[in-house]
Amino acid sequence: ELAIHKKKIEEVVEWLRESFRQLANNKKAPAPILLLTGPSGSGKTATIYAVANDISYEVQEWSNPLSTIAVERRNIFSTYTDHDNIISEITSFKDFLLRANKYSKLSITTSGKTQSNKDNVIILVEDYPNVFYTDHRQLHDIIRKYCRVGRCPLVFIHSDCQNQSYNIHTLFPKDIIKDCNIRTINFNPVAPTNISKLLNNIVEKESKVISIPFARFSKTDIQNIAVASVGDIRQAINCLQFLFYERKTLRNAHLKEISYVNIGGSKRKKLKSQNASKNDAYTKQLTGRDQGLYLFRALGKILHCKRDQEQDLNPNERLPTHLSMHNRRRALIHPETVIEQSRTSSTMLRFYLHENYIRFVNDIECAVNSASYLSDSDLLSREWTSTIFEEYSSSVTVRGLMFSNITDANGSKRKSTSGWKPLHKPRWFSVNRNVRSNWFAVNFFKSRFTIYSINKY
Repeated sequence: ELAIHKKKIEEVVEWLRESFRQLANNKKAPAPILLLTGPSGSGKTATIYAVANDISYEVQEWSNPLSTIAVERRNIFSTYTDHDNIISEITSFKDFLLRANKYSKLSITTSGKTQSNKDNVIILVEDYPNVFYTDHRQLHDIIRKYCRVGRCPLVFIHSDCQNQSYNIHTLFPKDIIKDCNIRTINFNPVAPTNISKLLNNIVEKESKVISIPFARFSKTDIQNIAVASVGDIRQAINCLQFLFYERKTLRNAHLKEISYVNIGGSKRKKLKSQNASKNDAYTKQLTGRDQGLYLFRALGKILHCKRDQEQDLNPNERLPTHLSMHNRRRALIHPETVIEQSRTSSTMLRFYLHENYIRFVNDIECAVNSASYLSDSDLLSREWTSTIFEEYSSSVTVRGLMFSNITDANGSKRKSTSGWKPLHKPRWFSVNRNVRSNWFAVNFFKSRFTIYSINKY
């Protein structure tokens, strides 16, 4: 039972069947390669195994060896090196792909299943060799070679990550995807309703096996876990398991049973409510998770800067009359929280804000104030010797843009800038790319025609 959207499952099934059909009809066809992307816990690996089991295919998954160096323990002063057998991760990975293409998995169980054919094998790679994160060309060369000689579908799984070394665009650039005809399927976070259904099924099935009643899990508990997991099925199941052990501990200690023995009706209700509040507090504490914001969602929260329009400013918080133009209603977001939750670096966040802020201001005064705050943050970011200035620079940028956006900021009826506005990639990237290209071109012609440097001019 998969909680993933049916459309994604159908895409995986269709790709697998088409891949095996293509390999069966044309022995010289390039090996089909699939790339599954999406957040952690969105069911990518489970989908491959479930689909393969449903259509009677075998999955051979690569696992990184615990030790990549097999060296016999010997005296450090010994010069005998014949027993040294250094096996690199790349060699092990290549050997795995070769064996998976030639041989099927050995059946060491006593089940009645017949051994699968080597032509019905799916190769799965989720735990990449560590060397690929530092030397991406090694991975690219292996993919290109496998595309030419491979005879089994190869599936790569990559979970979203903001680290540049683990980034999907670094490991699988556009040229590799185009040259090897890699099919990409992106998995979305699982909807809370699907997670709730999955957890209810688990509770229902486990309650028939375990004597401890699972009825202690209320509908609110399941909903809290589903919402707090942020689309991560693995996180939701782990929370349910931890919550079960906590309830089991309370049961064994008879904490709740004591509350109902020889106690009057009013006290019994009071203790029941206290126990319920403790359980709710523990559930919220257990299911709590740092919820990140995708880049464009963080940009929208900052640039739209929604404020509390229902509650008026406290008279004690109002500024004097000569500073009344600086009055602002309370913002619905905390600037530093958005910066921390944004899934990007502070420098990249400032680049995107600088590129798109002008579309969200309603007059020239707002634009001037916003540009002034951006200039101040740029001045702070130049202090590269201190990392603390990077945080100050981001805070000045976000707070300055939110403060400068005075659309209904103090309750006045101004022309609203609400509505959908497209966000654009910073032009800094293309400008920097052109600068680097021109620099390399100048150095090339300089070395070839021995032109003197123009720096002296």
